[in-house]
Amino acid sequence: MYKQFEMSWLKHLDFFMIDIFTLEFSFILSYLLRFGLDFSYMSEFYLHISLLLIIINGFVAFFDESYHNILRRGYLKEAKASIKHITLIMASLMFYLYFTKQNTKLSREFFIFLLLFSMCFLYLFRCGYKNLLKQYKDKKQEKKYHMVVLAS
Repeated sequence: MYKQFEMSWLKHLDFFMIDIFTLEFSFILSYLLRFGLDFSYMSEFYLHISLLLIIINGFVAFFDESYHNILRRGYLKEAKASIKHITLIMASLMFYLYFTKQNTKLSREFFIFLLLFSMCFLYLFRCGYKNLLKQYKDKKQEKKYHMVVLAS
């Protein structure tokens, strides 16, 4: 049973939550830069996009296997994986908006801000969280005692 959980997709739930937090943080920051503190523009359309980002992130993470060997990746591989992940999310969002004929409602400036902030913050938050996990693992291993027995 332990091996089944170890091989499941749920072991990367923490990285999935970090991705959601990053996307929503980037969404809010992009909205504030584009429209300012005037929330009268915050229509149902932008709230709908906020929810779509979460749903599309789930699909992209599951089908693209974005979290495969995430703890073993170096910084360059993590940058490539983060850019690929965000690009797939944004392409899926644009694909959805195009086929539902809602792409004219989306501000291009907002979309570019969202794309850039998401790429930067996703990379930074993933690397930061991986460093925290590695530090925790190292501290956990320091507390273990080792005994060497030599016998003839």
